[in-house]
Amino acid sequence: MSMAGFFDLSYDTFHNNGDAIYQVYSVKQSTKGPQPSDSHPAPLVEAIKDEVPGIEKATRYLQEEAIVSFKEKEINMDAIWVDADFFNMFTFPSINGKMKNPLEQLASVVLTEDTAKRLFGTVDAVGQTVQ
Repeated sequence: MSMAGFFDLSYDTFHNNGDAIYQVYSVKQSTKGPQPSDSHPAPLVEAIKDEVPGIEKATRYLQEEAIVSFKEKEINMDAIWVDADFFNMFTFPSINGKMKNPLEQLASVVLTEDTAKRLFGTVDAVGQTVQ
């Protein structure tokens, strides 16, 4: 097994259901040969849940920069956009707030402790509104 293959199987092992979580890859043929990709059209999540037996939950994952503001404070940060199933699939530790279904509403967000401190200072971040 190559080092890359070993790494693919060894990270984020702290998740309770890690042995039942899989990432979907596709291989596209190009003039350079086969090109593996983990990028897929948005409707794939619902199609997989509806059409593939045994799939209980699925989530999309998109990482990009975002500007987040609270009152007069604005920070540039790395944001990860996910579907509501994300926190039902992965078990990240929580300091405060509701982790059973934190993305219950389309406009809900989850912040790391560092981001909450940078944006809110000593104000409790739970229940606050950001843009």
